Amino acid sequence: MSTRALFLLLASSVLFAAGKPNVIVVDQAGRGQFKTVQAAIDSIPENNHTRVVIEIRNGVYQEHLGLKKNFVTFRGQDRKKTRLEWEVDTSACPAPDRKEDQCASFLVNASDLRFENLTVENPSRKQGAKGVALSISGSSTRVAIVNADIVGYGGDTLVMSSRGLYYLSNVYVSGTYHIIVPRARAWVENSKFWCLGHRTCLFNEGIMKESDKLVIKNSTIDGPTEFGLGSYFRDAAWYFVDVTFGSNLMDLRIFKEKPSTPYEMKWGLDRVYFAGSKGPAYGWLGDNIAQSPMKDKRALTVAETLEGWKPE
Repeated sequence: MSTRALFLLLASSVLFAAGKPNVIVVDQAGRGQFKTVQAAIDSIPENNHTRVVIEIRNGVYQEHLGLKKNFVTFRGQDRKKTRLEWEVDTSACPAPDRKEDQCASFLVNASDLRFENLTVENPSRKQGAKGVALSISGSSTRVAIVNADIVGYGGDTLVMSSRGLYYLSNVYVSGTYHIIVPRARAWVENSKFWCLGHRTCLFNEGIMKESDKLVIKNSTIDGPTEFGLGSYFRDAAWYFVDVTFGSNLMDLRIFKEKPSTPYEMKWGLDRVYFAGSKGPAYGWLGDNIAQSPMKDKRALTVAETLEGWKPE
């Protein structure tokens, strides 16, 4: 056994022997258990069932991160000064074998996670780069992102491709197209989406249940130049509640694109609902939530959207 492997084994036995929530401190200056975030992740047991908090001190951590362990909280010291950065572009995973989760700065396949008070960024600005910052895939579910910046300059900044439950609060996401990619049930509140100029800023999909939905509430969708709101390939239900849309929003309602593989729609087209919108005077931004299965915006709650999970 190598010296590093022995150290990690001993560290894990000390940190997790008590069976209680554990705190691991990451500090680049050496004033914590580890100097890198990945080393802290590696110290967690493979089949972890106890909440682990990785407290990350301020700094720019240039690491290509991967996580396959459950019940982990990543907590930064300062939202703007605790930065997880790694540049990945499409040349790192060339077509035809390109996969979003291989092109991300931070790759996640785990459940019961929380990201808070930090920035995750893919700084790639190369032409044609997807620019995925955080990709959550596989069987991941019950993932909360709170008081965080997820920053990209291309497409698919925040990928939520697992058919799981997602909660976002006070989150900033930037990118060019499909900057968030939820594929099941997601609740977003008090957040800001910064769209860097494309006809499809947002993406949504929910094909497991008719009640799958993306809810965006009390948030802002804006950009420095003209942008379109979003698109979908398969069944998708969208709810925009008390959302402010910037003046650069195009007069282009959310539309269906052709999927890469054949798909038969189960629950109909144009399941896009608005209540209390503020922004350009486009007719399609008017209140139509009464036509939705929920009927009234007051029926939309975290508990209903996330099937009883209470992330807050």
